[in-house]
Amino acid sequence: MHWENFTTLLTILDFVLALYTTVADANLVASLTQDFLAEFKELYPDRPLTPKMHYMIHLPSWMKMCGPLSRLWCMRYEAKHSFFKHWSNVIGNFKNITKTMSERHQHYMCYQMCEPTRYLKNPTVYPKGKCCTLASLSYICNIKDAEPSLKDDTPLQRVHTVTIRNVSYAKGHIVVVNVDEDEVPHFAIIVEFLVTPLSEILFVCHSLVTVEYSKHHHAYQVSQTNDVDVVKHTDLHDYHPLSTCYVAGSSYTFVCVKYRLLPSDTITH
Repeated sequence: MHWENFTTLLTILDFVLALYTTVADANLVASLTQDFLAEFKELYPDRPLTPKMHYMIHLPSWMKMCGPLSRLWCMRYEAKHSFFKHWSNVIGNFKNITKTMSERHQHYMCYQMCEPTRYLKNPTVYPKGKCCTLASLSYICNIKDAEPSLKDDTPLQRVHTVTIRNVSYAKGHIVVVNVDEDEVPHFAIIVEFLVTPLSEILFVCHSLVTVEYSKHHHAYQVSQTNDVDVVKHTDLHDYHPLSTCYVAGSSYTFVCVKYRLLPSDTITH
């Protein structure tokens, strides 16, 4: 019961942190929150409910009014605030702290924006890799399906790591290729990356079969195949790289997603 109560909280987080949400999701969060709090009081009668647990009651109404809550949380403001906390401790002069902090921040941002390699970073960064042509690769058909404009003599680079818009991907990472109408995600494990002459990145992956969702582990059980899948970064269903998880004493492989994923055909921008 204790573990089930904790997994209920994880399920609520999946909906709250999702990039897309629906009214039905908000209603489900309201029901799950009621169940979680009621079970918590039964399992931990000596523990009082904290203010943050009370705030959970209001999350569904905010989801209905404002949409995905991950779009309006304060994490980015907290990260920005760390700059001011650091410099206020370093300077130690509090006669006019607001003026000092505003000037320091303006000088800092001017410096960052005048140096493109520091602030306006190249959206795609990758190391120098092995050169090859499209015709020399065994999965040429998969590549042409992903990018039909490539010719047999197109020069390519093969690399094992790449950073796209400050998100780093590497060989062995898991990506979400698609989510079907039953909300079952389809994963793939990265084998390598191909860089085209226009610096477009192609992900070369081995497809994973989603066996089932394990509520106890709060993750999807998967099995690996040798089927090659080539996909462009822009065609990924979700841009977050994931990792595989293993349970001690078990041969099963699991993948835990960061939040709830909706099918592609239900997402409107």
